[in-house]
Amino acid sequence: MPSYENFLSLLDNDLEQAFKTYELDFNSAEFDSQAGAYETSIEFEFKGPNKILMKKDPKSDKKATYLTWARKKAVPVKLDSNSPPYFMTSHLSNCRMTFKFHDDQNKSVTVIHVAGDVPNGGTIEGSVQRDELENEVVTPEVKRTRRLSIGGPKTGQKGRNFKKEQAKAGTAYYDTCARVFGVRGDDDRWTFYTQDIGRKDKLIGFFEIE
Repeated sequence: MPSYENFLSLLDNDLEQAFKTYELDFNSAEFDSQAGAYETSIEFEFKGPNKILMKKDPKSDKKATYLTWARKKAVPVKLDSNSPPYFMTSHLSNCRMTFKFHDDQNKSVTVIHVAGDVPNGGTIEGSVQRDELENEVVTPEVKRTRRLSIGGPKTGQKGRNFKKEQAKAGTAYYDTCARVFGVRGDDDRWTFYTQDIGRKDKLIGFFEIE
């Protein structure tokens, strides 16, 4: 049965099941009050029936890196073995998340939150505008790139073909709104999970960024 204790146990023993079972939520306004990327202390609160609320708590020993978003900009942060074990970012709505891995073990990665408020929004043209913002970010050498983008507005045959080509290049899609979380394991490998909260037809639209 879902509970605070069960969630913590799954975080330690079965990450995938933790993110399949529980919907993680937080108040974006609270976390976005500070610009850029920053480290903070968080606590988990069980809200039932399967929701975990993440809150700032200076007394907690749970540490996280939080990545905000900025209007018409790409905001990056580099995560590695010295980073806090948890990562979270502002809710995605038209935004793109880009993951630039700097090794083959997922132990060093630059995560970029690319704004969704470009002039052409979630269209193919908007995707090109986000490419331009993303390319402004200078990173160490990149071994592999994965992206998470909004998929809803790209309709019609042209849109479907575009998404197929982007998927081959390592892009996954969410529908209308999503949350992204990262966890650094005991082996210092980073794993990133998406909860596609725009999908009301299923409990949690979950997938791992691979």
